[in-house]
This record gives sequence, C-alpha cells and structure tokens, in this order.
Amino acid sequence: MGDEEDMDKGTGGKTYSNISVNNSTGVAIGDNNTITVTQNITGIPEVFANSLEEFAEKVNVEFKRHEVPEPAVRDVERSVEELADEVKDVDPEKEEELGYARKAVVEGKLATIIDKTLNALPDTVEVIASFTPLAPFGKLIGKGIDKLVSAIRKE
Repeated sequence: MGDEEDMDKGTGGKTYSNISVNNSTGVAIGDNNTITVTQNITGIPEVFANSLEEFAEKVNVEFKRHEVPEPAVRDVERSVEELADEVKDVDPEKEEELGYARKAVVEGKLATIIDKTLNALPDTVEVIASFTPLAPFGKLIGKGIDKLVSAIRKE
C-alpha cells in the first residue's frame, strides 16, 4: 500500500485513504471522508472482520480516486456498521444453521452496501472488484457476491 496505509500503533487499526479499520472497536467516519471500522467490529468473527477490512481498503482507493463526497461515504459507512452489527453472533462455520429470515436480513444489508457504493462510484472494473472481499458474507447467505453485484448493477 505504501503511502496510502498508516498503522495506528495504539489500537492496532489501519487507515486506508478513506476507510479506517480497527479490529478492536467498529465503524466511524475518519478524517477527510474516511470510514473507520472501530465500534461494531468487536465480537464479530475474524473472517467477517477481515472481510470488512479488505473491502474498506479496496473501496477507499476508489473513493480517493473519484473524490467521493462525505455524505456518500457516510452512507456506505452506516451500511457497513449495520452489516457488522447483524453478524456479531453468527458462527461462520455453521451458516447452515442460520435461518431463512436472518439470511434475508444479511443479504439486504449486503445489497445496501453494494448499492450505496455503486451509487457513489463509477461502474468500473476496479469498483466491481472491490466487492470481492465480501465473499464470506455471500457464503453465509448462500449467494455469490458477484451475483448480488450483477443484480444491483442491472437496477
């Protein structure tokens, strides 16, 4: 990452141009239209925390490149917070035990993240690729992230 990545030595978090991820706390707006995962990530399974961290890293590059305004970044941030909150008590090894209604809620939150991100950014290969890290959530709901992205892009 070079100049785009700074380690936050005090909290173990990382800041990538627009979204910051801190595995000890949750999601919050940082400086210069950044999303900081600093509150709601506590207690979520590591696979989901890592997924959100990687998504944040990739989408921040695009936010910076396309100079996305703060309100749009905040919309994505709120969506990430809601998804993190929804999966706090989910065991990623037991996705088959997650009920239909709960899967639908997780899918809806994923769709919201995808929709708000696509509304904030141009439809480019790089933007579409930024959703790939969310694959563990796709596994959880039994649908590929690429299928969700394709469906939302068609709307």
